[in-house]
Amino acid sequence: MKGVIFLFVALCGLQAKGQCQHSQDTLVFYPGQSPYHQTGFKNGNAWSATIQSSKNEYLTYGPYLANVSSSQSLVVEFLLSIDNNDADDLEVVVVDVNDASVQQVITSKSIRRTDFGTAGTPQKFSLYFQNNQCSQNLEFRVFYVCCSAITHHQTTLRALDEGKLATFWNHQAHFEYISETNRSVAGAFILPVGNLWYFFYREQGYEPTPSYCSGLGTIYRIVVCTSQDEGRSWSSPPVVVAQPIPNTPSECGLVDGSPYYDNATSTWHYLSQCIARSGGWRLCHYFLSGSSSPLSLFEPNPHNPVITGGQLFSQICSGTGKHCTDHTVDEGTPDIVKKVNGQFLVTFHGYDYTTQKGYRGAAMTPNFVDWNVDSYDLPDDAIFSSIDCQNWNISWSPKNGGCIGGGEGSILISGDYYYQLIEAPDIELGCIITLGVQNWVLGLVRSPSMAPSGQWEDFQENPIIIPKIKAGCSLQYHRLFYDEVRNNIYLTFIIQNFQTGAQFMKVHVLQPGYAPLPIEATAP
Repeated sequence: MKGVIFLFVALCGLQAKGQCQHSQDTLVFYPGQSPYHQTGFKNGNAWSATIQSSKNEYLTYGPYLANVSSSQSLVVEFLLSIDNNDADDLEVVVVDVNDASVQQVITSKSIRRTDFGTAGTPQKFSLYFQNNQCSQNLEFRVFYVCCSAITHHQTTLRALDEGKLATFWNHQAHFEYISETNRSVAGAFILPVGNLWYFFYREQGYEPTPSYCSGLGTIYRIVVCTSQDEGRSWSSPPVVVAQPIPNTPSECGLVDGSPYYDNATSTWHYLSQCIARSGGWRLCHYFLSGSSSPLSLFEPNPHNPVITGGQLFSQICSGTGKHCTDHTVDEGTPDIVKKVNGQFLVTFHGYDYTTQKGYRGAAMTPNFVDWNVDSYDLPDDAIFSSIDCQNWNISWSPKNGGCIGGGEGSILISGDYYYQLIEAPDIELGCIITLGVQNWVLGLVRSPSMAPSGQWEDFQENPIIIPKIKAGCSLQYHRLFYDEVRNNIYLTFIIQNFQTGAQFMKVHVLQPGYAPLPIEATAP
């Protein structure tokens, strides 16, 4: 399988009860060819259950795979479909990996009806695990709970693909500087589509701040320009895509946000922090339909604000054993990561003003109005907190316990992994621009799933980027992104010099060969 040839699944004299197909890197099992079932019926190569089938029994189990081990992570993918995905939110099946020789469940997860994006369409549900011992009877099981017609089409076992960015992670590549932009480009976000790079950022000074926004700072709007040469030059003047409108949730400004182009529907989306005269950060959504280019004014979502302060974190952080507090508010710096099965995955930061801790969270939405924080692909917890950065090679301030957690984050999906580049400060999430006081650095973590804080793998040389002159918010608006046309991975960030007022957006490209870290960012 492409991209997996450097990962090894040790098949120590592979044996399996039941039929399977075995390629060099992948094992595929068809439930309809297996004898291991407690409920349901054969459906070609698949196995199905209906609401008349006996409940709370295994739809499929086995195949009792012998002598499979791996020093690296494996993924088992269950291909399932359902007859109805919106009648209720009940649990319908549970999938797991079980070592039957010792009756130990290695990993499991519940699937609800609403976790299926579309009724009648097969959908992958993945479980990730490591199996350092040669299990004698490994099972991949689907437990049928009740209340729906379910079909199990296929189960696949394979080694995880670390992706193109693994060359950097494994110290075989580095990010090489190629260009920079010397302009005020706060909120910078580059999105490549086709041959063009679209550069979204916030613009100020285009009109006086309205009197009703007094005390809330300078008014901003969102603009976009383009580049055909990897950011060496940009089109001018920029085009306005979203702007404050009196008597709306964005009347006093739009700042940090994330664009996304949905090629399937020819629709552009922009999710932005917004503020009204009443104060308090919220998120507003804008869209442009029927165009492959975003060079036009987007329409505001009539449901704006689509997220209010604390709306999502109050759910994410509720309950015991969480890595964040339910006092976390100010959902901001959104990153629209992907669209899968009709759902957009979005990450965002939050802040607890009492504990002065910062967090990163995640949610799914089909329409940027309805949000889910605990679906199958989500951890129902923060994805980054202070425990994820405490061991970075930085002399953190002891105030507030060292690293206080994360703020803005950028996720690149490379292979099977989410690679998350995230800012981490000490003292607080606010910008202390007095020189030499506050650390504000960028580090890299990764996971094959949207795992909870504490379960992301830490890059050995964190932080990977530091400012030459130590100051809060001197290093911001970073992005990791892949350009499909150029087949390159890029790193961008903004570095500010608070002494001179200079601000630069710098662009780097992934190149073979190791180079010492961290990257030391400078602005004249």
